[in-house]
Amino acid sequence: MKFPNIAKVIGAGAFFLALTALPAPAQAATTSVPCSARALIDAVNNAAAGDTLSLAQGCVYTLDNTNPGPLVVNRPLTILGHGSVIQRDPSAVAFRIFTVNANLSIDLVTIRNGDATGSFGGGLAVFNGRLTLTRSTVTNNRADFSGGLGVLSSASADIRNSEFTFNVATRNGGGIASDGSVTIDRTAITDNTAFGVNGTVGGGGIANDGTLAITGSNVNRNHAPGARGGGIANILGGRVTTSGTNVNSNDALDGGTGGGIANINSTLFLSRSNVNNNASTNAPGGIDNAGGAVTLDRTNVRNNTPTNCSPTPVPGCLG
Repeated sequence: MKFPNIAKVIGAGAFFLALTALPAPAQAATTSVPCSARALIDAVNNAAAGDTLSLAQGCVYTLDNTNPGPLVVNRPLTILGHGSVIQRDPSAVAFRIFTVNANLSIDLVTIRNGDATGSFGGGLAVFNGRLTLTRSTVTNNRADFSGGLGVLSSASADIRNSEFTFNVATRNGGGIASDGSVTIDRTAITDNTAFGVNGTVGGGGIANDGTLAITGSNVNRNHAPGARGGGIANILGGRVTTSGTNVNSNDALDGGTGGGIANINSTLFLSRSNVNNNASTNAPGGIDNAGGAVTLDRTNVRNNTPTNCSPTPVPGCLG
């Protein structure tokens, strides 16, 4: 009888034992975060990749000069807010609330009072990875660019059932500014402001030069005084598509143009949407199409002041 090679058998057994002796990979953990700014900062800093932070229900986590922001996310993380607030103390030095360098999911959180003066993303700045924001409010944040949320070209954001309101940019993108890829669904972007500089791009609600898709949402009552694009500014080859979305009652007054939308050398596709009752100092008040391509599919562009669409013709838009 021929026996198997003993050395091979022993080697195989040793290999099997070595495998069984390996430690199991670490499992993602869920950590309850007490109602304390210091506890929140420590939880974010110490989280392992894939962990979930469960915030105290209804807590107001206030970052200040003793416990300052931003909260820096460098590993994939989920934050369950349970109706909590993460805010900057208005008397604190300037800092944004979140700096995002990895995939981050946030649910049911209010993010407010961030201040990225001299930079971008007063509430959140997404440098890398994907931000998923659901059932959340981003309000009263400010920056030079993207008062509420800034998304760089290497990053993306998926926003659902949320609200961006009363955010301010001294340059462009009062609510949101993006160079990357952003989807917005069933979200209100209202009452944000971008000032622009000497008639340049504002984008009171949103400034986009990446890819932006908006469905079932409202981009209403935003402002770009002295600038272009009270509701949305789509620039530098950006692509915006909307479906079932209102871009209404925005304005670009004080010498501005394109109260509803400014589409500058970019592509805009509006389906089953409305661009109504917007106003600007200079024509048009509805869609300022400057060298871009605009397609209207079952979309109304009406009652804008002083006119609806110009200077590059927009098929289907009258007046």
